[in-house]
Amino acid sequence: MTDSSGSAEEGIALAIVMTTGPTPEGFALANAIRSRTPGVETFPDAANGSLLLQAEGLLLTVLPVDAPCPIDEEDPSVKNAWYWPGASTAVKRHKAHLVVSAAGGANPKLRAALHGQLVVAVVEAIPQPVAVHWAGSDSLWPADVVTKTIKLGDPAPPIMSRKFGRHDEGRRTDDHDASRSRWKWRL
Repeated sequence: MTDSSGSAEEGIALAIVMTTGPTPEGFALANAIRSRTPGVETFPDAANGSLLLQAEGLLLTVLPVDAPCPIDEEDPSVKNAWYWPGASTAVKRHKAHLVVSAAGGANPKLRAALHGQLVVAVVEAIPQPVAVHWAGSDSLWPADVVTKTIKLGDPAPPIMSRKFGRHDEGRRTDDHDASRSRWKWRL
């Protein structure tokens, strides 16, 4: 996609990694990330624990926040996590989070691949990971599923959650007549 000047539009990928333990300092994260993604330059900030990284024309960041992220069981990503019965409990018990982002570059596939590797490195580096919230698709996944899904060196698969259902799901009445329903299934 290009803007009015004809230059490539830069994008951003964002994920929030939730944990029940403390967030690691930037230097510990930098070592974990370098072992998973060689060739990435890391610039830890000792003052606030954040981490800036540069690779392939991308700016990658990890910002630890020693407070729960503003998400609760009423958030659509939690409500739509039908595949994870413990999502609400995990969100309630998390104590801190790390914001993991990737921005820039003209290649969205490369951005997604490096962002996925960065998220997995963060999940593997923190002591008690709970969940990963993928902002782009507003989906919530257990941390262990994320590490099993995103393999070393592979691009991150699309992470999303969708639930398909009928229009009358959960609303049974005695006078409901499916043959008169205005919703028809077509093949």
